[in-house]
Amino acid sequence: MRSIWKGTISAGLLSFGVTLASAVTDDSIELHQVRARDGSRVRYRRFAAADGEEVPYADLAKGYEAGNGEIVIVGPAEYEEAYGEKVRDIEVVTFTDADALPRAAHDATYYVQPEQNSRKPYALLAQGLLDTGKVAVVRFALRERESLGLLSATEEGYLVLERVRYAAGLLRPDFKAPQLDVRASVAELSLMEQLIAEKSARFDWDAEADQSQERLQAVIDRKVKGLKTVGKPKEKAAGSPPVDLAEALKASVAQAKASRKPAPRSRKAKVA
Repeated sequence: MRSIWKGTISAGLLSFGVTLASAVTDDSIELHQVRARDGSRVRYRRFAAADGEEVPYADLAKGYEAGNGEIVIVGPAEYEEAYGEKVRDIEVVTFTDADALPRAAHDATYYVQPEQNSRKPYALLAQGLLDTGKVAVVRFALRERESLGLLSATEEGYLVLERVRYAAGLLRPDFKAPQLDVRASVAELSLMEQLIAEKSARFDWDAEADQSQERLQAVIDRKVKGLKTVGKPKEKAAGSPPVDLAEALKASVAQAKASRKPAPRSRKAKVA
């Protein structure tokens, strides 16, 4: 796996070297912007607003527009001043329960790989997190940005770092939760619990695939073969009258029961 960061994990006096690698990959079909009439690639260039000159990549910098209209250039020296040693350190702030932060705050995920001489402290931390059911809240800097993170251990013994947003950066819903002003009946809640129970099963994550990408690939393959159409989309059925909620739940429970495969019958041994 390609390393994107190298530094240390530090918890109190414990410190050991690690690298980070992205834990996800973008497996979407790559499409380019082209001119429709001939497929010619569309290229983007950078031009300076002051004089219209094209700006080479080497001349790009980051700037902050001050209130007086002046531009403050922010370069590597300023980032080093702001982050300093934090750039190379994953600092454990505290240990807490895995569900201490809202799921909406979770962001990018990285695999943590130990340096050669860090395998024992790495394994010790991973086992400790598994045994206690805790995660480590950490602070680290990546790609010119300081972040909070959750360091957890998988059942296989890998450490995983998940970047999370600060509370100030998480938007709050601008609508009232329906539960605050909608009261379901006991019968309706019972039916909902039955539906959840009937449709509960072990989730086979490995068997899941992005079907939209598969369908898009099929469309592209057919167009490559010279076909311009791949059939008409299915028309939506005409609007039906609203269904009673309890009746809809009852029908859903019945459908879930019918879709479950019957357990194989055990054959009784014949008595001689």
